[in-house]
Parts: sequence; C-alpha cells; structure tokens
Amino acid sequence: MDANVARTLSDPVRSLLVLALFLAVATAAHADAWVPADPPRDEPFALTAADGTAVRVNQVDLAPLSIEVRPPAGSFRESTLVGEEVEDADAAVAPGGWAAVAWQDLTSGLRLTVVRPDGTSTERKLDGTQATAPTVGIDAFGNVTAAWLTPAGLQTTRGLVAPQASAVDVAVSPSGRRLLTWGTETAVFARADDEPIQQLGAASLPSRMTAEIADDGAALAAFQDGPTGAVTVVDRPAGGAWSAPHAVSGLYPAVPRSFGDDFNYLSTVLTADGRAVVAWEHSRGPSLGVFGVGGRPGGAWGPPTPLSSPIRDAGAMQAGFGAAGDPHVLWGESEIGERGAKWVVGATPDAVPLDAQLTLPARRLSTRTGALEITASVRCAKPCDVRLSAHRSFTSDTRALPAGRTTRLRLRFTDIQVLYPRDPHVAKVELAVADRAGHVQRTKRTYRVRVIQRSMRSFRVGPSRKFGTGSRAGDRAVGRLVNTMLEGLHTREIRTERELRRKYQAGKRELERAGYDLGFDSATERQILAVLEVPLALKGYFAHRVLGVD
Repeated sequence: MDANVARTLSDPVRSLLVLALFLAVATAAHADAWVPADPPRDEPFALTAADGTAVRVNQVDLAPLSIEVRPPAGSFRESTLVGEEVEDADAAVAPGGWAAVAWQDLTSGLRLTVVRPDGTSTERKLDGTQATAPTVGIDAFGNVTAAWLTPAGLQTTRGLVAPQASAVDVAVSPSGRRLLTWGTETAVFARADDEPIQQLGAASLPSRMTAEIADDGAALAAFQDGPTGAVTVVDRPAGGAWSAPHAVSGLYPAVPRSFGDDFNYLSTVLTADGRAVVAWEHSRGPSLGVFGVGGRPGGAWGPPTPLSSPIRDAGAMQAGFGAAGDPHVLWGESEIGERGAKWVVGATPDAVPLDAQLTLPARRLSTRTGALEITASVRCAKPCDVRLSAHRSFTSDTRALPAGRTTRLRLRFTDIQVLYPRDPHVAKVELAVADRAGHVQRTKRTYRVRVIQRSMRSFRVGPSRKFGTGSRAGDRAVGRLVNTMLEGLHTREIRTERELRRKYQAGKRELERAGYDLGFDSATERQILAVLEVPLALKGYFAHRVLGVD
C-alpha cells in the first residue's frame, strides 16, 4: 500500500484491515486436512459402515469365496464359504450388522448372499454365467439393490436399465436411498431412486465407476477418464442438481487402465453429514502411491493430496469409516504394513518442516562375489520413515522411526554386475526420509568398489557337490561339466561367450540323453547357475544368457 494512502486511513478502517488479515491467517492455518490414522497392526482391511459394522471378503480367483462379518461393537464372526469357482465379487455393508455380497461363479452364475445381523445368511441366484461386473448395495433394513452387465445391457434386481454400459456401480444409503451410475464409451449416466435416468455428462471410455448416496439425497459418482486417467467426479447436494463432470486428481491421475481391474484403484465414501472422500492409486514412475481428496457434494473440493509415503510403494487401498465415523482411507505400504489417514474438517495441516540428520559414511567397498554392505545413520526431529537403498538392488532397509532417536541402518545386497570387467565398479546409494505430510529429505553417495579377483580354478566343485539330479553319479557328471567350463576359461581355451555356450549346450545334451533333467528352471539348472554366476561375471559373461535361462 502507498504510504500517503496509509496515512489517510482512519483508525476504524485500520482496525478492520488488521482484523481481516488475522482472519485470513487463521483460516489458512485451520484448513481441512488429512490426519494420520493407522489401523491396528496386522488387521486385514474391511469395508465398514459408520456404526462399525464391517464385512471382509477374501477372494482367490476360481476358488470358494470367504465372507466375514463384524456386527457393531463386536468382532468378526467365523467366515462363511460360498461358491466353488468364484471369479468376481462385490460387497456392501449397512449399519445394524447387515452385509451383502454379489458374486459370480464360473459354474453356478451370478448369486447374492445376504448376512443378517444375527449371523444367519440367505443366498439366491441373480443371473447366469454370462453376467459380469457385479455390484451391490444394502440398507439398514436388509433391502438389497444389485446391478451387473450382460450381453443384453445393464441389468439390476429391478430389471433391465440400459442396453449399453461398460462400467457400473450401485450405492444404497442406510435409510434406503438408491443410486445407480454407469458409463458408456461416450457418457456417464445416473438414476437416483425412481427418478428418470439422467445423462451426467460426456466422458471418454469411463472406467472404475464408484457411487455414493446419503439419506438426504446428496450423492456423487467417481470414475477414471479413459484417455487421461484423471479421477473425475460428478456430484449433487441434497435437493440439488448434478454438477458437470470435474477432475479432482490434478497432476496425479489414476494408474493406467493397462494395469487391469483386479485391484481397487478408486474408492469413495460419503458420510451422513455430507463429507466425501475420493481415493485412488497413482503411478509415480516405477512405483505406486495412494492419493486422496476431500469435499462435499455440491460444494468445494480440496486439493489432491499424497497420503502414502513418497519413498515407498503403496496400494490395496480402501475408503471407509473410522472408529469415530470420520471418512478415512486405508492402504498397505511395502516393508511397513497397513497405514491410514482420515479427512478432518477444520484440522491444522502439518506444515512443520522435516528436520533430519542423514549420514552416509565415506568409505571404499570391496567384494569377491558381488555381495556388498552399506551402513548409515538417521535422526529425525519428528516421527519419520527412512529408506536406505542402492540403484541396482531390489532390497532396502526401510523403517518407521520415532522422533529424536539416532538409528543405525544396514543394507546388505548383491550386485553381480559390479564384477564385470567393463563395469564402472561403483555402488550408488540413496538415504531418504519422509514424514506423514509428504516432506522428503534425501542424500546420495557413490561408492567405489574394489573387486577382488580370483582364479577360475578356485571355483571348481568337488565330487560331493550336489546338483539336484537325484543321484551321486548324476551330480558328479554335472560337476565335471561345470569344472570343464571353468578350466576352459582359466586356460583361455574358451575365449568368447559363443564358445562358452557351445561347451555348456554340448554337455547339457549329453546329460539329458543320460536321463537327467536340465530343463528350464529345474533344480539342476538352478544349482549350475549358482556355481557359475560369479566366475562368469568376473570374465564378463552373463550366466543366465550363457545357460539360456534369460
């Protein structure tokens, strides 16, 4: 503001400006936020209702389906097995202890199982074996609405709805409000209760449709846009009209359609007071993360927020209700286990910077076999996750650390490539820490690796070495083949990979004529690979390619 203008302001105006500034700061400090809410350790995820009723469905493709139900304030009852060759299923739960599961069996067709509050259940047939994509909803009185796709179109427990559909979901509120949503190649549609069918908007190859409806009629439908992968929402307030489709995923679209439909990449929940959560999986380069957004149907939606750790893979997520009835999302993180977050209106976001001390000691590594060991130490000022990893290793030392404790990490891994004569003989290591708000701190170091050379003859095997042929004579015959190859490398009789492969293939054919199994991934082949991998790498050869198993 110009100084001359400021001097002309009266004291009341100046007071109003100060008050406005204070309110703006207070509003920014107390925005809606995601708050960590991890589930009990080693407790499998379940679909939950607001009163704690839950259903857990364990599905193994083309096997019986296991259904477990937990009544309010109770524990999970003994599982119920249904079907014989179940290939698809969908579950729903309602307050009061009700649960419903629609499941498609390869031999008996599409069937519906309803579990009552007293633990008894009923089962009935819905359709034949050509039905696909079953979805189901249930209210607090046990009334069920199910929908599925057939060659004739979209079918429900109330009859045929549409001649064409490629994605479908059904939602039922506790009091019995119903919402059916579906997509075609070019549009998305909805039918709430007995209202006329409405086209919600244009869409391109929508998939992974999911729907929610509250007792007051507030509703939402979410789906993945085909070309972009954007998570798209169509919503309406109680008594209001549907919005136009709008993307909520920002720069974090859902995983590509090519990942398949065997997992729950998109999940939603809507509370009785109108709080809605949409969660999805997003592919971050070679890894996956869980993201979420909160909002209100017919109102504003927050920004897309990373929920899982940015330094680990995450997936198998499920939106639902927490113990206090808050909307939350649960997921699994590699090497850590189950985690969760709840969306809390008026919560204060964690804006505290991540203050961590990361130490990768300077040293030179050495190896005879490609086995390496890296140590590091970490200290975080607040709880954090830490991951120590190397660029050519699938293993890592990953932990959740408390605040203020110095922790020593140790990573042991094998890098066969470092043995190759033309390799730069380095190990690139990264030490990363992250907090639950997504703040990340990293440090990297490149270590020189000294490869300790050995004579090819030092790798020769003795007559007692077992190779899994099932006989002493067979094991000794394989041992002679291995030793012949090593001797040829030592004397330089074998000078190229082509000559090495010829020597192995000739010996392999002779052993197979004698009745020994040296086929792909046989026990004998694995034992040969274990003996030759290091010496061949020292000579610059890839053992898998030499043995023809790559």
